[in-house]
Amino acid sequence: MKLSRAGQMLLTVRDLSVLLRVPEGTVYRWIGEEGLPACEVNGRHCADSGRLAEWLVLHSLPVSGALLPSDDGLIDRLDDALLAGAVAYELAGSTRADALADLAELIPPVLGLGRAGLLALLRCCEDDEPALLAEGIAVPASQRPLVAPGSAPVLALGFLNRPVPWGPHGETAHTVFVLTAPTADQYLRLLARLAFALRQPGFRDALRRQVPEWELLAAARAVDEVLAPPRPFSPGRLT
Repeated sequence: MKLSRAGQMLLTVRDLSVLLRVPEGTVYRWIGEEGLPACEVNGRHCADSGRLAEWLVLHSLPVSGALLPSDDGLIDRLDDALLAGAVAYELAGSTRADALADLAELIPPVLGLGRAGLLALLRCCEDDEPALLAEGIAVPASQRPLVAPGSAPVLALGFLNRPVPWGPHGETAHTVFVLTAPTADQYLRLLARLAFALRQPGFRDALRRQVPEWELLAAARAVDEVLAPPRPFSPGRLT
């Protein structure tokens, strides 16, 4: 297995074709036309797993569990991040900025950032298009990782009491996530894990029904158990 400088897996076009379940020609087209992050190694196009997970999230494509394990031994679990954060119901914000501010107020202060710093970062991102916005669920500001050095990964979830205008084409959101992590790599891993969870029927149903916090934690824990131990995947050899 070949590793990048950041300790992530380097995946060939063939690896990507198998992992993403698309023809190799589609992978080459994504590299050339859609900005799939790839570099040349020994004459082959390759992508590292961390940057690939971010690209998939930003393009609303499924994130495989094979991309989520970390080589630094850290496992950023959804249930732990939710426990460190907050679950809020019937948030009253009527605009995107108000909804984010209301949710940020409920997040416990994180080391190295603090509530004022978190609010400042969120306000800077108010005009960014969300990386994830589907069926009324929004995960904003992932293009600018909210890094809080020295803290545990934090995931805050807010249910709005009415849909709020969110996307650039009139889309609305009724459910909003905000996440922070101690490093950019952990932020992207947690974001990828959340993107994976949002495609799981049980987790999505729990969000749709706005179930009590203990039931949400159980749904998150079920996703974590699917991803641990890591799903087997063997990238091709690079010669």
